[in-house]
Amino acid sequence: MSSTSQQRFQKRRSFLWQVTWCVLGVAIVAVCTLSVAAFIIANAHTEHAILAQLSDSVATKENLLEARLQQDRERAALLSSWDAVRRSAMDAKKSEAIESLFVQLLDEGVPVAGITVFNAARNPVMGIGVPVELLPKTMAPTLLIPVVGEKGWSGHIAYAQIQDDNGMVLGTLAIRYDVGALLQNILSVSSLGDTAEVLLGRENGQNLILLHHRYAEEVGGLLFLGSLQEEYDESEFLAKAVRREEGMGRTEDYEGADVFAAYRYLPTFGWGLVVKMDVREAMAGVLALRATLATVGLVIILLAALLSVILARHVTEPVRTLSTRMAKLQPGYWQYRRSVHTGDELEVLDNVAADLAKRLDIFSKDLEGQVRQRTKELSMQFQKDRAILQSIQHGIVAVDAKGVITDINKSAADMIGEKEADVVGKPINSVLRLTQHGKFISTSSHPVLRCLTQKKAVPTEPGIRWSLYRVSGQLIPITISVSPVLARKKVLGGIAVFYDTTDERRVDYIKSEFISLASHQLRTPLSSLQWYIELFGSAGEPKLSSVQKEYLQEMDTASKRMAKLVDALLHAARLEGNNISPANQKINLTEFVQDISEELRSLAKVSKISCEVQIPKRPYMVNTDPILLHIVFQNLFSNAVKYGIEGGQVKVSMNVKNREYEIHIEDNGIGIPKKSQPRIFERLFRAENVLLTDTDGSGLGLYISRMLMENLHGSIRFKSTEKKGSIFTITLPKTVRKTPKKKSSESSQ
Repeated sequence: MSSTSQQRFQKRRSFLWQVTWCVLGVAIVAVCTLSVAAFIIANAHTEHAILAQLSDSVATKENLLEARLQQDRERAALLSSWDAVRRSAMDAKKSEAIESLFVQLLDEGVPVAGITVFNAARNPVMGIGVPVELLPKTMAPTLLIPVVGEKGWSGHIAYAQIQDDNGMVLGTLAIRYDVGALLQNILSVSSLGDTAEVLLGRENGQNLILLHHRYAEEVGGLLFLGSLQEEYDESEFLAKAVRREEGMGRTEDYEGADVFAAYRYLPTFGWGLVVKMDVREAMAGVLALRATLATVGLVIILLAALLSVILARHVTEPVRTLSTRMAKLQPGYWQYRRSVHTGDELEVLDNVAADLAKRLDIFSKDLEGQVRQRTKELSMQFQKDRAILQSIQHGIVAVDAKGVITDINKSAADMIGEKEADVVGKPINSVLRLTQHGKFISTSSHPVLRCLTQKKAVPTEPGIRWSLYRVSGQLIPITISVSPVLARKKVLGGIAVFYDTTDERRVDYIKSEFISLASHQLRTPLSSLQWYIELFGSAGEPKLSSVQKEYLQEMDTASKRMAKLVDALLHAARLEGNNISPANQKINLTEFVQDISEELRSLAKVSKISCEVQIPKRPYMVNTDPILLHIVFQNLFSNAVKYGIEGGQVKVSMNVKNREYEIHIEDNGIGIPKKSQPRIFERLFRAENVLLTDTDGSGLGLYISRMLMENLHGSIRFKSTEKKGSIFTITLPKTVRKTPKKKSSESSQ
């Protein structure tokens, strides 16, 4: 195992700690689960017990209160049947019996506050203690009415009718009872805790009134809780009790505190009774249990951690021994002996490791031999490839995806003027510095960087002359092509191949000079020949036969064709020598295109081809040379007619863009084959299908048109499909740049 592999192995967690954490994790999960389950169960049982206790308490207090009220009511009914009470109702002077009755009740411990006797006319005739001034409007044989004052429920009055033996009503006995001792028993909830409280409430109109509460003395006794219906809708327990419901649960009290409560309805008065207790106090034991469970659980987890370490160390000892011995295995050291005898899967793994080490030893020795042999072969192949690369006369430069030079051959370094080792690692645009027309090209226009950006090859472009700027300052004409190195559409780099074209350009220059000289020399005899042919044809002698006239006509046609070819050659020579400078003037481009189209419409009509013109009516002014532009239009239009089909159509249209004007000449003729399209603007080149259609062409029309558009600072391009037609587009800038002066050194190249 290599040092890097050992470092990576050491960074990983050992099997001992993995087992330890697994055992400890199981213990933690078990302890936490049991603790949480115990807490939830204890919480549920405690809550249920508290609610049951509150329910029993509210039921006990209801029974106590109802029994006392029923007893007071029955006592009033019993006392109203006494003869002394009957006589008092008929004779107000006999009040001694009522006074003795009042004393007797007090001696018996009855909390009576006063006794009043009313006659049959509902008027009080006598009384003792706290008087009762009025009788209820509707009177039953017995009636119990609570007395609610400013400080809450202070007592109640038991009414009983006084009747004779025949059932005739003689009057009414009213006994007022004090409820101080009763309230003390009912409101006492000390056994439930400090926060426990008993609430009594009733309906007053449409409002819910709290009669007794812990703030009774501070607020004057009564406490208005709001609308009974709203409180009922919000599940207020006291409102439910007033609405004749009973139950228990967890809710918020009138202070907004979270409480357990049980509620009952008091049928005697129509009041509600609630016994409540604060949740925090009620669940204090459960919270203490939670702390206890957490402490116990933490202790158990610590013990489990210690036990898991001991257990994991015992279980993983054979595995750790095995891994330590296997970590020592590496090339050159494959010795391994069996040492685990546990009788389980670990012993099997130890046997497999020993067998594997033996096999790896044999395989490693064989592989080392193959690697040495392959390395030797690759070294020889590299030397051979390097020798071939260095022997190539063309310059070859390899770059990475960022355009940095990774390799270069001797020919390329010699042309650049630097050593091979000095240019490796430099950006391609700082080493392979290219110029056009004496000016350095921009970084985005560099063919190598364009190839890397566009992810496609940049071939040698006909008509574009590159020059290489050497370190010495000398310009060398070159031809360059670049191909990308791709891997699954990802650019890994590029290969640029270029070579010196000084001799080729010199030959082109000599050809151009020869063509110019030959054309000049041919022009004079051709002019003489044409003059004599015209003179001979216009002499007026009728001695020529029809055959002779036909021969004379063919001679005239041939001489004119030759003169036209000589003019084209002279024109091309002047353009190549930069001897033509455009005479720019402001013209109406719309009117110019319209006039040219009308001028050439007759040519199309002769060939039975229709001509359609679609240009804007608005005038557009442009600075250009109308004569040179006329030559370009004439060449393109004549080609569209010449290579059109009978009954076809030529369409001329014009588009106005932000910075330029575009004129399109479209035909539906024979088109240009795809393989001929890259060379269509070369000098003297004609496509194969054109040679079959017209044998009189010179192959100079499009060549001259392209050079003229360059002089006019415009461009010419085309789209064509064979047998479907072509679209040639001329582009003229709205603003013409000044024509730069040509350097003599470049023109010579």
